Amino acid sequence: MKFRSRNLLIAGAAAMFAAVAGAQSAPLSADTYTNSTAANTNYGSQPDLVLFIGFNGYINFDLSGVPAGAKVDKAMLRLFANRVTGPSSVKVFRAGGPWNESSLVYATAPPLGALVNQSGTLVFSNQYLEIDVTSAVQKWVSGAAPNYGFVLEVIGNIHSHLYLDSKENTTTSHPPELLLTLGEPGVRGPAGPVGPAGPQGKTGRPGPIGETGATGPAGPRGSTGATGPAGPAGPQGPSGPQGPPGTGAGGPGPAQTRAALNQWWPSTYTLDSKNTSGVFALAFDGSYLWAVNQTASTVSKISPATGQVIASYPVGHLPSAIVFDGTNIWVANAVDNTVTELLASDGSLVNTYTVGASPQGLVFDGANVWVANAADDTLSVISPATGQVTSTKDYQYQSCVVFDGIYIWTCASNGDLTRVTASHPASILFHEVDYPITAIAFDGVHLWVATADGTLTELKSSDDSTIGTYSIGQTCTSLTFDGVYLWATLETANSVVKISTETGAILGTIPVGTAPTGAVFDGTYLWTANFGESSITRIRATR
Repeated sequence: MKFRSRNLLIAGAAAMFAAVAGAQSAPLSADTYTNSTAANTNYGSQPDLVLFIGFNGYINFDLSGVPAGAKVDKAMLRLFANRVTGPSSVKVFRAGGPWNESSLVYATAPPLGALVNQSGTLVFSNQYLEIDVTSAVQKWVSGAAPNYGFVLEVIGNIHSHLYLDSKENTTTSHPPELLLTLGEPGVRGPAGPVGPAGPQGKTGRPGPIGETGATGPAGPRGSTGATGPAGPAGPQGPSGPQGPPGTGAGGPGPAQTRAALNQWWPSTYTLDSKNTSGVFALAFDGSYLWAVNQTASTVSKISPATGQVIASYPVGHLPSAIVFDGTNIWVANAVDNTVTELLASDGSLVNTYTVGASPQGLVFDGANVWVANAADDTLSVISPATGQVTSTKDYQYQSCVVFDGIYIWTCASNGDLTRVTASHPASILFHEVDYPITAIAFDGVHLWVATADGTLTELKSSDDSTIGTYSIGQTCTSLTFDGVYLWATLETANSVVKISTETGAILGTIPVGTAPTGAVFDGTYLWTANFGESSITRIRATR
């Protein structure tokens, strides 16, 4: 057992208590996770704690061996992330009630208690994550609150799966740990002597004003006052003769009209419907917008003229991507491992296809729909004509995909970029970047790749050679090309940036709704999907 100064390592491997210099070690007593899409399934024996949208982790430590009255100076929760599929941070809450590792399921899980702290952002696998949980442990040790353990919640986007070692993990074997720094409570000293009397205080404030006295006699008559204001104007006289024609220009031009109508600025529409929660991605079918509602597991058909929802249609659980093939709408459902095909004209169900695990990217190449499956490292190819589904393997952690007219390009959270010839899926080319890839787009000539460090890389699609790298300062969640400019959504900044495809320079930053995660261009306007407030924002893509 290793101690550093007064540090105490409380780990699942510790099986006994030992008092050392006012501190004590105690074992990890329980760890598991819950899954909202499998509400009655228990995961207490799993080697990983899986954190994702709808997945929460539960951890508890036995602190009964800590001496009564011990002073907790510091408490750090230490977790090991053996796999990270997208930029992620972790919120730590106190559990709001008791739970048991072998029986906990989502349907009966205790509510979240008070928020304890939030971690920094992880972007790479096989890293430790440390979070200050001093406030919670102090309450538990002092008896001010019962110790029901911690609840872990991931903060990120659809690409953010976080896999933490549990105590059952025998591969990397780094179970959750709690690092305590304990101090010894001091002994109360004797009372000090009575101090000398203080100086005399300042004079107090004046008392209240007394009652008003009796009214005195009237004074002498004053002099005449000043002249009063002028009276009202008289009636209007007859009209004069018409003047000569003016020499000025005509009425307002297009720029003046846009300014008068405030069309320079974005318009945000809240999708006021119980079926539009968590707007995540968008598509345009030539007449209408289609919005993926990730939390509600629906898609909505929206009028671009008014921003109003025409109708919403059910799809699979946790829809994460959408594409239009000229006739139908296709939606990837990350939890169900399916793709839903809807008729764009009326939203009716055409078919549901089983694909790889956790589909998160879709693209149409003019003949087939390609599906990037993040959890089993495959690409699925669906033929709309025959309904046949085929798969190709060995494309790790795929999360986004684009077509450049010849090649299919897929990006991965580990920094791999894969090029696949659409007609010969076995022909591939890998390009590695230094950070997880978060978005990808094609501008008709070159490929643009966004990475988690806030960098854009411009590549030749013919040979994937680098043309240039440019900074946008923050992690981009989607890239959209409008025929002239590139647009990047910045989820944490609640904005989009307009980028020159000629120089890579940022031409402007425009505020949108909360947490934009996707965008689409309708020929005139750029639209963003604002996940944090279930809204869409319209921006005029001025030339």
